[in-house]
Amino acid sequence: MKTNLKIMILLFLANALLAQQELGKVNFLLGDAQFSKEGSNQWTKIKINDKIFSDYLIKLVDDAELEIKWLDGEVTSLATSGIKKAVDLRKGGTSGDWLGKVKNQIKVIVSNKKEAQAKGVAGVRRDEVNISKQDTSLFWQNAEEADFYEGYTAFENNDSAKAIKILDLFVKQNPTNPNAELAYGCLIMLYHQKNDQAKVDNYLKLLKVDFPNSSIISSYEESSK
Repeated sequence: MKTNLKIMILLFLANALLAQQELGKVNFLLGDAQFSKEGSNQWTKIKINDKIFSDYLIKLVDDAELEIKWLDGEVTSLATSGIKKAVDLRKGGTSGDWLGKVKNQIKVIVSNKKEAQAKGVAGVRRDEVNISKQDTSLFWQNAEEADFYEGYTAFENNDSAKAIKILDLFVKQNPTNPNAELAYGCLIMLYHQKNDQAKVDNYLKLLKVDFPNSSIISSYEESSK
């Protein structure tokens, strides 16, 4: 009898340990994601770097997006609403798509802006423009000022030629405008899709100069490892 009791206790403890096994942590999050333990009706908001355990249920709200980096280095992206078991995500997980992640990141930022940023000219890099000594006017005074939102709309509509033309001019006219960070992200994605690595590297370099802490940089570099 005592032996059977010991076996039952050991089995119980083993199951409890398995239920609490750490699987990975949250690597990226947009919007509202929540977790609950199996058998519980209490949901808690998930935060960046939160650990994910084997007994977790994960729920995305509305258009939220979540990325989990598992302990073995693999990554799973989750962007559909509903409740999913962490263990099932680990078994059937697919590698994260940095293009989709950054695109959603930019989309959320743009949609959450209550007002368009002021379009004031912030200047142009001297090494990007040759100004004639005989012409004292700055070159953009006679040129149409680029509208970030027009370029972004073209980007969303998959009109790459129009998006590149407008967004490239925008970052040259407004390199320190907050929207320039988003424009760089769009340009990097557009040229990545065209397999033009030279252009990708150029815009990534400019992004690092003007927005060294941009999460777009970390997303790209993480995908390149």
